[in-house]
Amino acid sequence: REDSAAPGEVSIGNATVNVNNSGTVDVTLNQTPGGVQTANITVSLSNETVGEIEDAQGGALRSFQIRDSSPNSITFRANDTGQNVQNGSGQVTLATVTINGTTAGDTSIDASVNSLGDDQGDTIRSTTDSGTLTVTAQDDNFASSDVTLSDADPAPGSEVTVTVTATPTNGSAGFSFTHEFNQSVASA
Repeated sequence: REDSAAPGEVSIGNATVNVNNSGTVDVTLNQTPGGVQTANITVSLSNETVGEIEDAQGGALRSFQIRDSSPNSITFRANDTGQNVQNGSGQVTLATVTINGTTAGDTSIDASVNSLGDDQGDTIRSTTDSGTLTVTAQDDNFASSDVTLSDADPAPGSEVTVTVTATPTNGSAGFSFTHEFNQSVASA
């Protein structure tokens, strides 16, 4: 059929993960003026040393099938057999792709549209917008640590509160650890 459907943009989301951890990115179509009947899309990593594609799950289209899969790419086909995505539905998620970070670094996550059709069987002309996978090294070091005593010069037999605070180097970890305990000071 002719390319008479309105153009659309297939875009990939961004993800940031630690080495040996997984994250997900959505594959979306920005507009659906004629609905969506079929989609056949390949998602790939430009730098296969940074991550591996693990899996993909279907989005708004009712029928979903992985057609081909390797560590650096996955091809899926989806059909809207139940017409979940109607004319003018707006942005729709076609799939969610799971990616594992293998080595610290960045890579683009690219989409290739093999075919994309609307409810009338017309081809949806599409552009693509890549996402980015950022993999950070897991760092067990701490950016800061501090030990404080409630009394800097305690007398023997007195109680002292010890506070230990540690903040990890990786700011995205989003926590700081604090522990307090009481200790009796022994005689010298």
